[in-house]
Amino acid sequence: MIKTIDLGAALQPLGVSFSRDGAKAYVTNWMGRSVSVIDTAREVEVADVLLSPPDDVLQADHPSAITENPRRDEVYTANANSDTVSVIDTGSDRLAATIDVALVRSGAKGANPDGLDVSPDGETLYVALAGENAVAVVDLDRREVAGFIPTAWYPADVDVMPDGKKIVVTNTNNSGAGPNPCGPLTPRSDCPAKDPAVDTPSREGPDSQYTGSMIKASISIIDVPRPGRLRALTRRVLRNNQAPGRALRKPRALDAIKHVIYVIKENRTYDQVFGDLPRGNGDPSLNLFGDESAPNHRELARRFTLIDNFYADAEASADGHNWSTQANSTDYTDKTWPIGYSPRPRGGQRSYDFENVPLGQQFATEPLASDPSVPRSAAAQAGGYLWDNAYAHGVSFRSYGEYTRSPGDCSQPPEARNNESDTTHLNDARFGDHVDNRFPGYNTSCSDHVTREPEWRREFEEFERNGKLPALSIVRLPNDHTVGTVPDGRPRARTWPTTISRSAGWSTRSPTAGTGRTP
Repeated sequence: MIKTIDLGAALQPLGVSFSRDGAKAYVTNWMGRSVSVIDTAREVEVADVLLSPPDDVLQADHPSAITENPRRDEVYTANANSDTVSVIDTGSDRLAATIDVALVRSGAKGANPDGLDVSPDGETLYVALAGENAVAVVDLDRREVAGFIPTAWYPADVDVMPDGKKIVVTNTNNSGAGPNPCGPLTPRSDCPAKDPAVDTPSREGPDSQYTGSMIKASISIIDVPRPGRLRALTRRVLRNNQAPGRALRKPRALDAIKHVIYVIKENRTYDQVFGDLPRGNGDPSLNLFGDESAPNHRELARRFTLIDNFYADAEASADGHNWSTQANSTDYTDKTWPIGYSPRPRGGQRSYDFENVPLGQQFATEPLASDPSVPRSAAAQAGGYLWDNAYAHGVSFRSYGEYTRSPGDCSQPPEARNNESDTTHLNDARFGDHVDNRFPGYNTSCSDHVTREPEWRREFEEFERNGKLPALSIVRLPNDHTVGTVPDGRPRARTWPTTISRSAGWSTRSPTAGTGRTP
């Protein structure tokens, strides 16, 4: 190491690029919405370019990758949490423009621009959109997207070959993991024996079908398309991502819904739990959990509704709970969760800060966009989670174990559990009491049947009596990750459908069956 340059606050510098003459280096501050300018001769910071103005903090959140233009005095940053690219004039060191690279303008954020590069002639910018499985092609003269090129899953970076005729795309997830009937804790007896010399170790030991180990990266080499071909590829990207459907207005029928009870389970696929139900489009050969081991899940599906052809974007709990509560997983989560899930000692080198941990253990980041007084973790989008949206719109909400601390001992009296949260609006006295402190968070030694369901039911019935049932209730039932298929003495809750459907808030005219199909 020659010299360390102090950039001030802990803004997490991430990417670096240089001006054309090499006189200045430009460093993205991942958690600062800015770019530090370094004088390479004197080796000191000489400027800080703010990418998001105070009146529009969402303009450039999480600037990560950065690249220079070989023909113009400009550098470009990929702002992963805002679906934008910032253009910096390297002559004046000022923000020159902000380009929207989202697939759907004015929609929810989630394109996740993660990498970018410029063509040799300096006229075209290619931006890897990890959240859309596409590369955006940007016309730098017009400062707008000219079209999109489809890729494999999660393109994290893109580079242009020296002749400008091809681009090289790094796809971190390629085509995903696929079914894993012989994954961790499988009850099947017909799975092949594990070979330690071949199987990739996971936190649970050598396992050839652990989801995190099954995902392999790939590299795509793609011809730079001519205008006509680019238009056809753009239509394919729009179709692949169901872009037209995102612009649809809210159905009027949703206005009739007054209360939502959102129950979150984890670590199992549709087919593993519902694959043999005749109403759905499932694969019975992949079913692991029948009525004898997952009675509650299946009764809910029969009595209320069954949504098949619904594909998850998550690979593990770390990104899965983010998808479940904010419909996205930020670049921070996607880049760091594999470290935490790696075998120890590497896996124990960082905090599991993708859900709730004390603020002191969270990665330094900016405040919530809608309220600068509310700190948020790097795993959170700038707009926050479901409860942040509910708070902003005056909708009552309550969390039962989701994004709350894990209790060490569920045998202690309920009033002593003190299950708190450090996540945005959930358990801050300024915003009201939105967490049931008696309801245990993630701890698989705590029984859903003995501990969690009775506590939820106690509050539910109390709210029924006083007429204060929250409009949104988020309930986490993590018990044993649905470990087995054969009853083994562990209690399993069977009372949820009855408790809800017999309540005063349940309308007998509500639909109790039907299959929701998403193409």
